[in-house]
Amino acid sequence: MTVENRNNAQEPLLQVRGLSLRFPVKQGLLDILMRRPQQAVTAVDDVDLAIYPGECLGLVGESGCGKSTLAKTIIRIYDPDAGTVLLDGVDFTALKGKRLQAARRSVQMVFQDPYSSLNPRMSVGAMLKEVLQVHHVCPKDEMDARVAALLEMVGLAPDAAQRSPGEFSGGQRQRIGIARTLALQPKLLIADEAVSALDVSVQAQIINLLEELQKSLHLTMLFISHDLSVVRCMTDRAVVMYLGKIMEMGPTEHLFGAPAHPYTRNLIDAVPEPDPDCPPKESTMIGEPPSPMDIPGGCRFHPRCPYAKNVCRRAQPELTDLGGGHFAACHFPYACAGAPQTEAEQ
Repeated sequence: MTVENRNNAQEPLLQVRGLSLRFPVKQGLLDILMRRPQQAVTAVDDVDLAIYPGECLGLVGESGCGKSTLAKTIIRIYDPDAGTVLLDGVDFTALKGKRLQAARRSVQMVFQDPYSSLNPRMSVGAMLKEVLQVHHVCPKDEMDARVAALLEMVGLAPDAAQRSPGEFSGGQRQRIGIARTLALQPKLLIADEAVSALDVSVQAQIINLLEELQKSLHLTMLFISHDLSVVRCMTDRAVVMYLGKIMEMGPTEHLFGAPAHPYTRNLIDAVPEPDPDCPPKESTMIGEPPSPMDIPGGCRFHPRCPYAKNVCRRAQPELTDLGGGHFAACHFPYACAGAPQTEAEQ
């Protein structure tokens, strides 16, 4: 299924088509002697999506669903087994060597852990200058001014350039990480759980910073998070993944207000209400997620879905347009708005 352009006058900045990635599981000696077939973990499975200039697309799902792996495959930390990534019309998956290095300037990533993503042996200024120098962003005599401007952009004082990362708090380190990505003036910024390792009050500051930067720099952003409340306030559209596959996508408010897929409905219901007197909603999901080495046939969510029928066990649903740019991979979209099917009806 190809995601159609939501606006005929605007082409996607990033278009992912049929992207798939599996990780082979290392075999033991007994497996080899018994000639057992090699197993593989399906991390990303035939994913299609598009991100348009200036928008913020949210990517949500349970831990292990493939969100971060998808992002790392997009920027070629991992090479996909199948599919293509088009960045501004250029096939990113076909690039090699210097052409790939040059193209990577256009898409940068803010990682989850600000403690491990910065070199503790280098000063902040040295780290930023290294990026500017390697990618030939500006002449040497302009680097100090450029570093000061980057630090100011993320809310840090110019004297931060002389200090090491160990002298900063977690929120400040994440600001440094953001400054490092902005040094290359990317067209697409991928924030991979960029606030999940921070305190709640600091999370709000970083979220506000990302929103301000997106507006002032006209950034396009892929925002990955397991926190649906953050995704709802940050993004224009949202994508829901489960076991490496997209279950639902659409305008954020529409998707949160009227989810069509039972998995999305359960994720939303799992978000605690701010009212302490409001009792938590009970999940309708059954059991635990299956192993990514043994994905069920048909709809991969059917073993946990109370609305599943025989067709859900037999056939994998296509990602279908429900109107208004809202897509769902479900044989019975919006069934979760009603009562679960009885065993007789299934």
